[in-house]
Amino acid sequence: MKPVLCIILVFVSSCVSHDDPQANTCNVNNPIEDLPWLKKEVAEFNGSDLERAYWFITKATYKSETVFIVRNCCPNCSTLPPPVYACNGVLLFRGNDEQYNDISGERLIWKSPEYACTF
Repeated sequence: MKPVLCIILVFVSSCVSHDDPQANTCNVNNPIEDLPWLKKEVAEFNGSDLERAYWFITKATYKSETVFIVRNCCPNCSTLPPPVYACNGVLLFRGNDEQYNDISGERLIWKSPEYACTF
């Protein structure tokens, strides 16, 4: 009986998908709500009138870790390269093209209600 149970367990575990879109997201279900520093960032954008429609936040992977990138698409702004933050809110880098090349899987996770970008 035990060999049959083992075979069933192996079969079932091999069918489980490991492509969970929330996997590797700082151990939270909703980073915008569950990460205090990111929630504060969004609240500041929502409370500001300065080109609010052009700001957005993406989630990506950098060196196997989840990162968050605060971007804008403001056509009239002179902005620095976007900051890249770790799960704990620490700024990892800003302005190094080689580091940006190592970012993958970037996807939009927040935009303002007046969003005007095409990301």
